[in-house]
Amino acid sequence: MTLDISILNRAKENAKKKGWPLSRYVNSVLKEYFAQTENQRKEVQSDAPAQN
Repeated sequence: MTLDISILNRAKENAKKKGWPLSRYVNSVLKEYFAQTENQRKEVQSDAPAQN
């Protein structure tokens, strides 16, 4: 998965609203990105047929 521009824009808007420094902005972007990739990974695993 690539880093979606909508994730960057949303995190940037949140950082501006809260007056966060750049490092906190970057951390929020990465946190959002990894949460999204983890959710997608779980969806793929749950959609895959069980192999025993």
